[in-house]
Amino acid sequence: MAWLVEERGIPARQLLALTFTNKAAGEMSRRFARRINLDYVPSFLGTFHSFGLWILRREAHLLDRPRNFMIFDDGDQLSLMKRLVKELPKNFVAVSPRDALGYISRIKQAEPFPDWNDTPETPEEVTCRELWTRYHDTLKKNASLDFDDLTALTAFLFEQFSEVRERYRDRFSHILIDEYQDTNRSQYLIARNLGEKSNLFVVGDEDQSIYSWRGADINNILDFAQDFPDAQVYRLEENYRSTQSILDAANAVVAHNVNRLGKTLFTE
Repeated sequence: MAWLVEERGIPARQLLALTFTNKAAGEMSRRFARRINLDYVPSFLGTFHSFGLWILRREAHLLDRPRNFMIFDDGDQLSLMKRLVKELPKNFVAVSPRDALGYISRIKQAEPFPDWNDTPETPEEVTCRELWTRYHDTLKKNASLDFDDLTALTAFLFEQFSEVRERYRDRFSHILIDEYQDTNRSQYLIARNLGEKSNLFVVGDEDQSIYSWRGADINNILDFAQDFPDAQVYRLEENYRSTQSILDAANAVVAHNVNRLGKTLFTE
């Protein structure tokens, strides 16, 4: 980011940088501001969820939501789901509130408004779909969104509303994403929609993809060069943390991973 501003003359306001924790984003903002000698960072540098929040505060009306919506945290979600589970008619099989929330989260990261054209495979899935409807009806009635909505609905906006997509493509000429191997479907769609006409720069390591249980899709990084045919790939193989004997052992272990782009770490 500093190089783009200092060497290429890109206005800092046109930079969008996304990472996965508020702590990392805060530290990068402080370093970047010091580097370019500003008291604040005019770029957007934050998490995917904070970026989604920023977008939805401006565009939520297009989804029939108020711009001043509230956000349900984990505790709010669990309390709501416990009540909804208790209120279910007796003909639905029992599911735990946490399992229902997990089901909703997994589906939503891929499709915020599923059609449900297929037949549920189990009685538990019948229950979860009913809870999906009751859960989102309650959120909407309370002018609220949950944490997954911040990225899922942002991705939906970029996919379905070309005028919104073009407006933010014009705003951000350079998009930089950290820990790309941990992106889920909705985060991938945000990157793809904004990056198709901008300069998209991602950093990641497919051998460190450990969050599939949380929706991360390793194919996002494995297929990057196919998704963006003009992409240039740089392997950062020189290591500054470990001795060569440790790297030899690490290389031997990760060589057994089936899906990988491949790298061989070395150190001087």
